[in-house]
Amino acid sequence: MSVDINVGDIIRELRETFVGVFTWVRDHHIQHRGRRERVYRALASHNALTFMGSPSGIYPPWESLDYYRSNHFQARTDPFLKAASYGMTGTKAKIMMLFLWIIVRALPDRDESRVRSLVSDVISKGLGEGESDVGEYKDVVRELVACFCRPLPQKIEAVLTDPTMALHAGLDLPSLLDMFRQAFPDVRKLEYDISESPSALLHRQEGVRVLVPLNPHTQRVLAWSMKKLSMGHRVTCLENLRDDVCWNVYIPGAFLVFYYHYREHSFIFFYRSSTTITAPATSPSSTSSSCTSPASSAAP
Repeated sequence: MSVDINVGDIIRELRETFVGVFTWVRDHHIQHRGRRERVYRALASHNALTFMGSPSGIYPPWESLDYYRSNHFQARTDPFLKAASYGMTGTKAKIMMLFLWIIVRALPDRDESRVRSLVSDVISKGLGEGESDVGEYKDVVRELVACFCRPLPQKIEAVLTDPTMALHAGLDLPSLLDMFRQAFPDVRKLEYDISESPSALLHRQEGVRVLVPLNPHTQRVLAWSMKKLSMGHRVTCLENLRDDVCWNVYIPGAFLVFYYHYREHSFIFFYRSSTTITAPATSPSSTSSSCTSPASSAAP
């Protein structure tokens, strides 16, 4: 019994199979790259960028606001490195990605579904008319979520954990709110906890003049945003309020905290030192001004 094998037909079929697989992989890669580019464009057009500026006054500020300096991931999976191929659009996208990363790392509960919801919401805000729904970009969103769930680069983490980033960490909430009411009578505030609404930092809050951070991790993100992005403005009295920033944030200075504790509670105050300072028996003579001195009201 003889079996006829047409080697030419087999080779032709194998060739067609390989060509088909190669074409599918190539098309998939091109489509993924196109979706990634549209996501970067969406991030780069987010309204939060309009409130950012270089702390050193450089214009345009984008290169000076790109603080990501790390080989934290392998190049194949690093969305920051991929964004670097898109020029100024990529630089602005990297600024937004790092800001989102910092916000995510400040959340006590960082479950993947919540991070995915935050990232998807930010991307959807930047998609233009006629562009696909954010659900079409789930592969790129998945890459970003995986990145943001990892620890921050060491240098950025070191800045966030600096004690000056949470000046009133030891101040109880009722005292903080009482100090705010005395400094800002009849001013509408938002008692802000980043874990309740992480995306609120990216938008102006209509009708709200001042944010009051309710915990240290919220204050750290606000302080980083002011120090590194010039996005918000620290206020200690009515005269400090500004309308050209994304938000004003109330962070009382060390002297105000000391004086409040002395006046209301008359107890021993500890501030960034192992030395015990006992409140004096008489009231300070120069406390009539509603604003603090420049040294105590400077941004952290």
